[in-house]
Amino acid sequence: MERYILKITHVVKHILRRNAVLKICFGILVLVIIYLKMASLQGRKTVYQHYRIVEGQNEGLTASDPQVFRLNGQNLTITSGTIHYFRVHPHYWRDRLRKLRAMGAVAVETYAPWNLHEPYKDEYDFGNGGFEMSPFLDVVKFMKMAKEEDLLVIFRPGPYICAEWDFGGLPSYLLSDGAKVRTTDPAYLSRVEKYFSKLLPLVAPLQVIHGGPIIMFQVENEYGALRDPEHKYMVELKHIMDSHGVKGLYFTSDSPEPSLDTGGLPDLGVLQTANFKMDGPLQMRTLQQLQPDRPIMAMEFWTGWFDHWDKPLHETFQFQVYLEKLKEILAFPASVNLYVFHGGTTFGFLNGANNDDTEDSYHPDTSSYDYDAIVTEAGDYTVKYTATLELFRGIQSHLYHPPPPTALPRILALSLRLTQELPWPQIVSQLPAPKGELRNRKDFIFMEDLPADGEGRHQSFGYVKYTRGIKVNELGAKLKLKGRVRDILIVLVDNKRQTIILSEGSQTDEFGFWASQEDELELKVGPGEHTLELLVENCGRINYVKTLEWLSQKKGLGPDNSITLEGAEFTSGIDVVGMPFLSEWVSRLSGWQDRVRVGEKEAPSLIKAEFHLSPDQISDTFLDIRAWKRGVVYVNGFNIGRYFSGGPQLTMYIPAPLLRVGENTIMIFEHYVNAPTIQLLTDPMFL
Repeated sequence: MERYILKITHVVKHILRRNAVLKICFGILVLVIIYLKMASLQGRKTVYQHYRIVEGQNEGLTASDPQVFRLNGQNLTITSGTIHYFRVHPHYWRDRLRKLRAMGAVAVETYAPWNLHEPYKDEYDFGNGGFEMSPFLDVVKFMKMAKEEDLLVIFRPGPYICAEWDFGGLPSYLLSDGAKVRTTDPAYLSRVEKYFSKLLPLVAPLQVIHGGPIIMFQVENEYGALRDPEHKYMVELKHIMDSHGVKGLYFTSDSPEPSLDTGGLPDLGVLQTANFKMDGPLQMRTLQQLQPDRPIMAMEFWTGWFDHWDKPLHETFQFQVYLEKLKEILAFPASVNLYVFHGGTTFGFLNGANNDDTEDSYHPDTSSYDYDAIVTEAGDYTVKYTATLELFRGIQSHLYHPPPPTALPRILALSLRLTQELPWPQIVSQLPAPKGELRNRKDFIFMEDLPADGEGRHQSFGYVKYTRGIKVNELGAKLKLKGRVRDILIVLVDNKRQTIILSEGSQTDEFGFWASQEDELELKVGPGEHTLELLVENCGRINYVKTLEWLSQKKGLGPDNSITLEGAEFTSGIDVVGMPFLSEWVSRLSGWQDRVRVGEKEAPSLIKAEFHLSPDQISDTFLDIRAWKRGVVYVNGFNIGRYFSGGPQLTMYIPAPLLRVGENTIMIFEHYVNAPTIQLLTDPMFL
């Protein structure tokens, strides 16, 4: 539409330069058009006005008509998009919500991550917990802001959310508790009850029946995808939600072909919705057969896809195919939620992982959750946005739609000099000394089973270091490892790395990586007494499985692992220390050296760059990691995520609100190879 307007404007300007009378007439015509347009807009109402949503008592959303939903008695075709508040810097919440509403959407859909809202057992955080991610967690503020931006809310509180999020959003302490997740196991349901008793009373007053934005609540998530579902578990979950004030329309979401109503609660009147990408007509027809008297909704129409670190290329969804599939949904007719409208970023160590429907397969997700979505990771418009706007506004032509916000400029591009390095021995020297059951052990212990720290908190993320004394008797001594590593093992002897550099995803079947087992490593050391260190990185827990048993995998090395030596012998038991690499701990480290070694590293190290920014330089930017290998990045003390130059993500998004006027610091924990500089770019790069 815009290009036609530009063409017409060009022609009109050409004519008016030559005719004064026409110029006057044209001016009058423009005033008339503006007046008529304003009168037309004044006749259109906002979502909350049109559906007569007022403070107090409302009828709410109903789903008893085969064609459409009804909100306060008015027909409603839901046009919605996903924004995960916990993946978007809160400074940008309003910008992303405005872009969604301007596109013609009437609702925003979001999950709630249990493992962020309860980061440690019995410690809850809804925005004021004082943890690194606390500013991202004020879900009530996000929902109230959605209402301010004329959006309704579809809420999916879990407890399991999938979402390419660590352990599907479940807190890892459930593993150490031995709870059978997503079942009626009392050890699990009692924890769900306690969590929901904190979360749901916060959002219950925000239901549309009370004048708030929430129109729908999901029970669990994609439960029908399991081979071993338990219907009673779903019933119990709904009862828990009922008991904490949820009164609106409930729904479940699955791919109805082939799961049918396995993951649903049709016997309790819960609406079924569909998740799909390419086979929309099949899924919607199946849904229609399952519930012929209820409206059809695609709760997840996948607008793109997510990336894995061990896959070579960035996932995309070709624009014309996307548009064709979206039109199929709207023509069915059906309501739709775009999963995702804006993906954002999985900051910190919070990425999930997938498997190939086998117990031992493993593919960790990238930090970027760009998803090839309607709006990019940094909030940029795409061609999908323009096309979707035309379709959605056509569906919602009776409503007022605000203009799309101006895209935020990105101007920050710098080459930063590396200023300091903290070598591995200096990092290790600042770890707590192993004590009690973690000293001189006979066997390994998983991360989740490590004793709580002095504040009663268990480790969920980061690394675990296992140390033993060894005596090498001959050159060519070998270390043999039994069992799988979860997930990446770096072997060091006397602070020198013995394992290979991870350069590409295809190497993951070699020694020290998750696809390897019953393998051996030649130690490049001579005879004598040595210190053996096994540093294991947790690369993210699996978030999606079809067999529940596969979901509960602990990280690090455990009792099912063992190491033996050939040409050498052990001189001590195993000392264990957790390395969660919390931002506050990293920021307190001392002993930095002013000399930075460039190139291949003997052992992992922390590298720092300090730089000054003026007010006119502050903007979103991207850190180029192509000349680095693998590690973690902290920007002014905030963990922005993992990187791996093997792709497909080649840059790391740094939102402007993380930067400061004045002095800034970037710290990188690099495992293998560091570049001579840090490059900041204005645009992202993918393989």
